[in-house]
Amino acid sequence: MLHDHILDLILLVLVVLFGVSGYRQGFIVSLLSFVGFVGGGVIGVLIAPPIAEAAVDGAAQQALLAIVVAFLSATLGQLVASSVGAVLRNRVTGMNARTADAVGGTFVSALSLLVVAWFFGSLVANSEFKPVRTQVKGSSIINGINDVMPSQAQTWFASFQGFVKSSEFPQVFNGLGGESVVQVPPPDESVLSTRGLRAAKNSIVKVVSTAPQCQRRIEGTGFVFAPQHIMTNAHVVAGARGSSVVATINGDTNRGRVVLYDPKRDVAVLYVPGLKAPALEFAKEARVRDDAIIAGFPKNQPFTPGAARIRARQTARGPDIYHSGQVSREIYAIRGKVEPGNSGGPLLSTDGRVYGVIFAAALDTPSTGYALTAGEVTPDARAGANATKPVSTQSCSD
Repeated sequence: MLHDHILDLILLVLVVLFGVSGYRQGFIVSLLSFVGFVGGGVIGVLIAPPIAEAAVDGAAQQALLAIVVAFLSATLGQLVASSVGAVLRNRVTGMNARTADAVGGTFVSALSLLVVAWFFGSLVANSEFKPVRTQVKGSSIINGINDVMPSQAQTWFASFQGFVKSSEFPQVFNGLGGESVVQVPPPDESVLSTRGLRAAKNSIVKVVSTAPQCQRRIEGTGFVFAPQHIMTNAHVVAGARGSSVVATINGDTNRGRVVLYDPKRDVAVLYVPGLKAPALEFAKEARVRDDAIIAGFPKNQPFTPGAARIRARQTARGPDIYHSGQVSREIYAIRGKVEPGNSGGPLLSTDGRVYGVIFAAALDTPSTGYALTAGEVTPDARAGANATKPVSTQSCSD
């Protein structure tokens, strides 16, 4: 529908207007304006987060202010550079040189607009502002530009993207696209009364960590995968100091220490001396439409399993939990409700085995969540199964 492509229509109009403006300004002014805008934007995305954190409270307000600061910085850079360009253009003489300068300005201005649109589109694609991110992700023009940009471009401003993102979960895919939804039937609620779930639930625990560096109390889920060893997400214990509290569904509590920390996969292993719960087994690969169970402690509630269905198995390329680099992870996209607190919990088969580890939810599709496959987490499971020495949990994640 037309309203789904408002951004594309605006961009088409702007391309024409910028082309006309570029013809008048010329190649030199247009090029330097673009360089100034990009340079100012780079400075802006570096200084905007600390300014926003110091100036206002609240994630939405900080994200909005950060975007405004980045844009103002880019605009200032453009004004300064275009002034320099105007001085240089006055030195261009001769009809042929002026004509070439004007034609070059047309192409540079139009191309610059498209690159700038991609730049800001990438920054806000996972932001707090749903109408904006919906238009950006649905834009054929911006996605077309994204397809031809080098893959490294996704890491250029990853830290800023992490600052303005709206979800409490890690980002699964790169800024644009990725969240295509495979249609499958609704989950079968009868899976919540299976014998497999009843047997597995005693091996599923709540994990509570304290990260004083960012003044956070982080809650998630974990499961026993080896004697006295729990697997959860790295973002559940990121920046934690001291031991984490591990609580069973029976109300028993133990202290656990992180002995494996993998921020790229988003996996952590805790060693919990004295924990007597049996280890769960990993399942073989799930198929599309298979029944599954999201098992965990959503929103600080008691143990609350949810029915799910496998949408797809895919390789997701996106940032690690610190937005410091790109990673490829094998994941399941599932139809089911994944909420804060489910992170690190097992995605169970109906016989109580582990298909994978819940770690994220789709930003704009509430009925879609994501789990790392059993195959993806197997290397960490092997490395952490007998580990007892504590390791660093680094800093808080974005």
